[in-house]
Amino acid sequence: MDPDIRFGKPCITGTRIDVATLVAAVAAGETVETVADIRARG
Repeated sequence: MDPDIRFGKPCITGTRIDVATLVAAVAAGETVETVADIRARG
C-alpha cells in the first residue's frame, strides 16, 4: 500500500481503484469489468 495513492487504502494492482469501492460496486450488482471500465474513463 502506498500512502500517496487513495490515502493508503489497498488498491487493485496498476489502478487507483480501491478494494472497498470495487467490493461495494459488485455487491450493488455491477460487474468487475464495468467498474474497471468506468474508472478507466474517469
